[in-house]
Amino acid sequence: MKEIQKLLRENGFPSLNIDGICGPNTIKAILTYQKHFYHYPDGVISPGKKTFQLLTGDKNTRSNSLNKADGATCTNPNGKKSNSRYMNPSINAYNLLKKYEQKINYPYSDKDPKQHKTKLTKWDETATIGYGHLINTPEEFNQYRDGITDQQADSIFKKDSYWILEDVRKYIKVDLTQNEFDAIFILAFNIGPGSPRSHKHKGLYWSSVLAIVNGESNADLYSAWTAYDISRGKESGGLLKRRMSELKVYNEGVYIKL
Repeated sequence: MKEIQKLLRENGFPSLNIDGICGPNTIKAILTYQKHFYHYPDGVISPGKKTFQLLTGDKNTRSNSLNKADGATCTNPNGKKSNSRYMNPSINAYNLLKKYEQKINYPYSDKDPKQHKTKLTKWDETATIGYGHLINTPEEFNQYRDGITDQQADSIFKKDSYWILEDVRKYIKVDLTQNEFDAIFILAFNIGPGSPRSHKHKGLYWSSVLAIVNGESNADLYSAWTAYDISRGKESGGLLKRRMSELKVYNEGVYIKL
């Protein structure tokens, strides 16, 4: 990683720290660099691949390559578009969503950054269980205080998915391909569907992403989507990777956890 950071500093990011950590600043530098020659950057640098070759090549090679678009240039051009009101997430969408949410069968804080979450002994507004299910009340917390089974986790996930799906169907006003619909559903599961009745103006309903998809805004979809990378008031490399994964689903129909 230090070598990559050195190369990025030599290619337009002189203030980037060389600390060997793939944090949000490094990821953003990679994405910004890739936007010069990819329509849909993925934030990944691998030996022998184009981004690495450009970073290590001579200036003429970089200059010539930066003027040529590479990768997908349109959204699933051969995909069939359907009425979003009657669409369902694909099995690929559910599988990717479960990989990101991770099943934890005891109450924990949604803000806990550790991979192995600390078990909560009393309710607070961040209390979560199963596949990212937010525990809304102390009474609900008491039901799950001692943990849940895998079967219960799946049941809760299905219920949460159902209610989010209902809102996503209502909010989208245009026909979409399956991968486009999947990506928006996965995003809504994480940021919340939102509601026109909510005074907090949060979630998919109030997002620039929805406005762009519905043709009500000419803003940049990439920027609007990746704006949801904040955790505990700070930019999160993990969330940024998740946003990039969702964009790969939306733009390319590729379902991978980054």
